[in-house]
Amino acid sequence: MELLDARVLVTGGTSGIGASLVQSLTAAGARVVTCGRDAERGAALAARHPDVTVLRSDLSEAGAPRRVVEDAAAALDGLDVVVNNAAVQVHDSYVAPSPGIDLRIAHELAVNLRAPLEITAAALPLLSRSDRGALVFVTSGLAVFPKKTAPVYCATKAALRTFATAVRYQVADEAPSVRVIDVVLPLVDTPMTAGRGDDAGKRSPDDVAARIVRVLGGSGQTVRIGKARILPVFERMAPSVGRRILRKG
Repeated sequence: MELLDARVLVTGGTSGIGASLVQSLTAAGARVVTCGRDAERGAALAARHPDVTVLRSDLSEAGAPRRVVEDAAAALDGLDVVVNNAAVQVHDSYVAPSPGIDLRIAHELAVNLRAPLEITAAALPLLSRSDRGALVFVTSGLAVFPKKTAPVYCATKAALRTFATAVRYQVADEAPSVRVIDVVLPLVDTPMTAGRGDDAGKRSPDDVAARIVRVLGGSGQTVRIGKARILPVFERMAPSVGRRILRKG
């Protein structure tokens, strides 16, 4: 795919992987719209990239995902690429749940799963009109081997991978010009993972963003980055080892 002048929507682009992806895409010549909840981060991103349209949006709110797609398409006069990147991860105990767990569950499900599903429903008709359409889902190795501390996050990423596969089947029959891409991540050094895991073993957001941009320029459908590349080996040959390694997260 030629990214020069490509019309791209990136969700969750005001920090972490999303912010690095905005940087990489604009450097490749793409026209980018992104969204985020934090007004201060959004303003800082807009100051760094004055050509990027930054929408303030909470994707957990009813109707927000469709509005983001509509606003992005209006700003860019259509869409060529949508990257479902926004996600939250909450650590909760279900054995001894703390107050407010129901609200945290609802929010995590809304951002990580409902929002990308609704974005897909709003965006695919637009992407199907493009000769370089691409729909990207940023998932995780935790979709395959979950960790005990973040059950909802792991479940949403597993569901998102399944959804991406089913949509790929639909696209193959009804909109063959659109690529559906599943990007499976390892542990990445972002605000969401601060204080979690071994910092030395984390991939940088810039590395991940550069890899996603290369994927968009290629032809792959499922892309595993860093340590996530060895997951299929564990799945086939030693699933108990994979579960043991990632269980503690």
